[in-house]
Amino acid sequence: MGKVLIPVFDDPMKELCRPKSSGEVLYTSCTKFYPDGSGGWYPVKRVVFDRPVYNPDRWEKLQRYIDLEDPQSVAEPVNVAEPGRFWLKSFNRARQACFDYLMCNPDLDTFLTFTVDPEAFDRNSYADIVHFLGQWLSNRVRRNGLKYILVPELHDKGGYHFHGIANASALKLVDSGYRKFKKYNAVRLDKLYVPKGDEKYVQVIYNVADLPLGFSTAIKIDGESAQTKISKYIWKYMTKQGGTKIAGRYYLHGGDLVAPKLVYSDESFEESEGAVVCYGGTACKVETLNKI
Repeated sequence: MGKVLIPVFDDPMKELCRPKSSGEVLYTSCTKFYPDGSGGWYPVKRVVFDRPVYNPDRWEKLQRYIDLEDPQSVAEPVNVAEPGRFWLKSFNRARQACFDYLMCNPDLDTFLTFTVDPEAFDRNSYADIVHFLGQWLSNRVRRNGLKYILVPELHDKGGYHFHGIANASALKLVDSGYRKFKKYNAVRLDKLYVPKGDEKYVQVIYNVADLPLGFSTAIKIDGESAQTKISKYIWKYMTKQGGTKIAGRYYLHGGDLVAPKLVYSDESFEESEGAVVCYGGTACKVETLNKI
């Protein structure tokens, strides 16, 4: 993807400058690994600080990531504390977390859209909607091994939609009788005309048969670029919200989702490579090890 992971701290100087007890084991470097699909892991990012900051038992309070420019485009050190950047912290951290899940769970292979039936639910009551949806999701997680990421969206005319991804193996899918063909999102099967050679652009649109909310569509995605397509799909709907949360959440997720592996070590800041990022009195170098 060519993105650089920028560390941000909730209270950077408090965490970095406070006295460290002898029981705290701190490291200068953290390397992120993704599963390679055959039981192994491969490195994707390395962050090296100019002082020890990582505590494996408390790293989530010390380290935060923001997705910024491609490191190749960073000619000068980036100061993430400069005006106009800091407000992106929470939103980009959520985007990065979703991307990590996508890269670590290739079985998340199906686009989903859930729309609330206004005759069955109060589509403007997020609490009621999430209550019923949450029960259904939890049931599928326990019984079917469902894994999912869902992004809530508040429609311009009122009411909520949910866009997301899940593993098709855990869903009860039925053919809707419609097809997605190139730029056409829903063409009735008996009205579909596919020129010779364009068969690969036809995708079956399914419905989730037992969804309690009302209406649904599901499209399976496969191929070499599947995970990239899915990440763009998720980011699109997260971005549509303008960086705002719905009921305090950017996204919902559940199931046995595999997370990245983080490996800590002590490395020399001066001898390491990568784009330089500054925050107040500290600095780090961010290196992309394998482009996604």
